[in-house]
Amino acid sequence: MAATTEIFTNAANVALTNTQVTVVAPATHNYHNHPTPSEQSLVPLAKLYRHCAPGAFLNSAERPDPPKCSPKTRQKLLVETKGFAKAERPTSSAMWLTGSAGSGKTALSQTTAEQLKEEGYVLGCHFFFRSSKDGKRSDGHCWVPNLVHEMVQILPETLPYIEKIILSNHLVFDQQPDGVLEELFLKPLKAITTPKRFSFRRTFKIIFGRSSTSTSATHIPRLVVIDGLDECKSPEMQVHILKTIANVIPKLPIPIRFLIASRPETHIRAAMNDLFNHIPLHRINLDEDQDIRKDLEGYYHDRFSVIRRNHPSLRGREAYQTWPSQQQIEALIIKSSTQFIFASTVMNYISHRGGNPFTRLDVVLGIKVRPQKDKPYLELDILYRIILLTVEEDDRGVVFLVLSFIYFAGKGEYPYLQLRTSPEFLEELLKLEVGDVPRLLDPLVSILSLPEAPSGTIKMLHASFFDYLCNPDRSEDLTMSFERAHEVMAWRVFDEGERLGWQPSEVRSSTTTESDVLASNRDYVVLDSFLLHASRANMSLDLMLALFALEQSITAMMQNSLAKVSSPPNQPWLADRGSQINTLLVSKLGGHLSCHDDIVSGPDGLSEVERHQQEMANLIVQSITNGPDESILASLIRQLRSGLRRYRTGSGLSGKVTNNISRLLVRALVRAWHPTRVMFYPTDILLLLQDPARVIRTSSEADLKCGKEIREFIREFSCQRSVSKIQDNDSVMFIIDLERRWMGQSAERPYI
Repeated sequence: MAATTEIFTNAANVALTNTQVTVVAPATHNYHNHPTPSEQSLVPLAKLYRHCAPGAFLNSAERPDPPKCSPKTRQKLLVETKGFAKAERPTSSAMWLTGSAGSGKTALSQTTAEQLKEEGYVLGCHFFFRSSKDGKRSDGHCWVPNLVHEMVQILPETLPYIEKIILSNHLVFDQQPDGVLEELFLKPLKAITTPKRFSFRRTFKIIFGRSSTSTSATHIPRLVVIDGLDECKSPEMQVHILKTIANVIPKLPIPIRFLIASRPETHIRAAMNDLFNHIPLHRINLDEDQDIRKDLEGYYHDRFSVIRRNHPSLRGREAYQTWPSQQQIEALIIKSSTQFIFASTVMNYISHRGGNPFTRLDVVLGIKVRPQKDKPYLELDILYRIILLTVEEDDRGVVFLVLSFIYFAGKGEYPYLQLRTSPEFLEELLKLEVGDVPRLLDPLVSILSLPEAPSGTIKMLHASFFDYLCNPDRSEDLTMSFERAHEVMAWRVFDEGERLGWQPSEVRSSTTTESDVLASNRDYVVLDSFLLHASRANMSLDLMLALFALEQSITAMMQNSLAKVSSPPNQPWLADRGSQINTLLVSKLGGHLSCHDDIVSGPDGLSEVERHQQEMANLIVQSITNGPDESILASLIRQLRSGLRRYRTGSGLSGKVTNNISRLLVRALVRAWHPTRVMFYPTDILLLLQDPARVIRTSSEADLKCGKEIREFIREFSCQRSVSKIQDNDSVMFIIDLERRWMGQSAERPYI
């Protein structure tokens, strides 16, 4: 008997029928989770996509309304950028599109990319943005995966090589961008352009868009757009990206063009000069665009035309087809400087369907006050804030001080200082180290232009930047204060006054006018300049002491003038400046008594301030009594306004001094000749008479006489009011109340 071989021992799902063996196979299970070939190709692409920044693609959903060039604007520049991409040069090259913040770089990049993508020239795009939702658009590691991802869509022949590299090198995405670019971009491109790997004719057609024998126009997908490089989150990475591009350009097997758009940051400018000195580099500076004014005008006309057609307030109103006027358009162009961001921001504000376009245009032009809830410059304000916050916090005070002098020089309000905006001059003025000004202003180069030479001029590129800095509603905690700058300028003028000896020369000719005196003597200009800046400065103890010293000098000059038989022409001028110093010290010292005990107290109870003020006030009154001068009275009243609030309360040193001056001033005024008194009826001088107890302190014969004179003055004013038929109820009630106070009929505050 033959031996039996048990070949089916413990077998399952097996059936024997005659001589046939049937195996019933159950459903298979891949216990090791190996992907199928089709699944296998998705694994590397998924890994690639995880390292991309989806929001940085050309048509990303994260960029629903990207800035674009308006029709009929930037025409020459678009011809230039598109010509650069289409050029038939055999080598790769780069274009640097630069310009200040808001000059339209992204709009030009976007429009160029969109138009060339339709023609088949775009290989990839990456739009950096500092404030993206997930932070990826500012990540410098994402631009190469984005480029590779787009290349796979446009040149599918590269996919097998990219997959192979990703599968064989699991750490490929952990490299710096230059390593990723080498592995996933350069190697696949070289592979598909090597004839031995593919049919030469097929490869040539894929890459160059034509057969080997054709001479038709090429459609090479070769433009790579990298916009907003300065929006990448670190300057080091920005330079690394430029270095990566510069290194890969000589190795590329096809003539790829890199369009790089960025602000002219110092490190980017230096990297461009150093890295691309042996590579064809085309530069476009939008701040030097000669057609910007024409483009802005066309942009405004187009946007206003849309408003007239579509805005609910204007639709169908033929009478407003010429709105706005050409003069208003010109004003907008001037405000825009060379920045399209200003133009687009204000036009978005004016065209908003929830507002009145007429009112909103007037707000932009400064004709009407902005409603509190309106934010016409919101986009621009965000831009300025982002730029300012790049300045180190410890440097911000000095930077704002430097900006103050650039602002002063631009306004031209202080020509006598001969202010210049060169780094050299500002460093000397502020006692900074050599090179400090360019270093401190470097973070702001996207809104101002630094000169190459230390003696060159710093220029503001944004005309609206100082509007932002000076408006607390817009700049908030970044609002610029000019007090420190005025203090610096006050000391600069004071040093000049010390050199001249603070002695305005006396002109003896009785026919010489005050303007002739000022024009012939620099001392007058210096003194006026010092007082102007001191009044606007942050009042330090040293500056107050300087004012006291100057006050004594003016006192001596006035005494010399009053001692002469015929008063010289400079006496009214000196009296006016003396009153300015009086009021300046009063207003500045009011809230700082505890800090200045050495000058606000004296052994006899009369402080140095009061002593000086009393002496000066007596001299002013004497000057008025000897020869009434309306200009002196006008100046005195103007200067005293700052002390009126404290005069009413009588609080502190400021109130005491103002009261003393006020009493003397009132007495001088009531003794002045009739036309002078009539001239000042409607002025704030009447407020000085509201409190009799502060003007008349005692029951002395002199004070009683003064009270009688004041009552006559009030009667005269009341009569003048009746003659002029003043019907203002507030005015009438004010006079009635004033009469009661001084006639002793006020129960609330009885007279003496």
